[in-house]
Amino acid sequence: MPHDAIVGASVIELSDDTPSGRPWPVLDPAVLYGLPGEVVRAIGPHTEADIVAILAQYLVAAGNAIGRGPHYGVEGDRHGANLYAILVGETAKARKGTSWGRVRQIMAAADPTWTTERVHTGLSSGEGVIWAVRDPIMGFERAGKGA
Repeated sequence: MPHDAIVGASVIELSDDTPSGRPWPVLDPAVLYGLPGEVVRAIGPHTEADIVAILAQYLVAAGNAIGRGPHYGVEGDRHGANLYAILVGETAKARKGTSWGRVRQIMAAADPTWTTERVHTGLSSGEGVIWAVRDPIMGFERAGKGA
């Protein structure tokens, strides 16, 4: 049986349909702070994607677009905006791609160059990921010098 989670001024219906049969956890509204929270509250009522997935996708995408330069110092450590996330869900049913599609729309408007040049799809294997992040391949002339 579905139940509602109140997120800011929006009401988002959450499903009790978990593998364990337990209710889906309700997100603490304090998590939806600042611009990321505004994005999730704006998209949440209009998508089938999980709001936690939207939040994670947005934070990772924005952090990647911002880059490693801006940071916050804590003690002797440097904390940049870069984050890593893994979304796990049933293939073709969990709406992992749906959450990314909504965030990609926002990122395309905010930074079209980042979206076209830095976002890669179709990385379905470890070899595909390695190929996408490899150093450039340079040809060689017969004399052994780079082309």
